Parts: sequence; C-alpha cells; structure tokens
Amino acid sequence: MRAAGSNEYRPPAAANDNTPLVLSRRQAAALCHLSPSGFDSWVRKGIVPSAIPGTRRWSRVAIERAIAGDRVTLEAANDNLSPFERWKAENARKA
Repeated sequence: MRAAGSNEYRPPAAANDNTPLVLSRRQAAALCHLSPSGFDSWVRKGIVPSAIPGTRRWSRVAIERAIAGDRVTLEAANDNLSPFERWKAENARKA
C-alpha cells in the first residue's frame, strides 16, 4: 500500500490488535459466528476447546488455532495467557 502522493510503501494497518486473549462464552460464540448454543455444540463435538479450567472463559488463541485446523492442547493455549491467568488455570486443576 502506498501513501497518497508518496512512493513510500506502508504495510496495511493491523486488524483489531487489542482483542482480549480471554473471552466469555458469548464473545467466543461471536468469534466463531455462532449462537451461544451453536458454540456449545462445537465444544461438545471437540471442534473448539472447552473453557480454561476453573473458569467460564475461553482462550481466543486456542479457538483461532482450532478453527484454522490446528490441534490445540491446553498447554499450547496457556502459552499466551498472562502469568496470573496461568497460575489460576494450574490451581483450578488442583482443586
């Protein structure tokens, strides 16, 4: 993309790069262009991963990887969580 009146190349602006890493059920469903009940069906079928253990939140990165066809493990999804979110997920498993 070239700036108007200039020969200088500028890469296109990034899409919404302030999207949260952790999503509510409704947000996760919207990301998949599904209703919340349709999203629940995808979770039951294993199309997208279930909620982060001990929470009712989903990893946006894990959902995007699953939709792209990657097999996502919880550990891979946790790579993109903040240290606090990782701690919460690990301690939820122990409870």
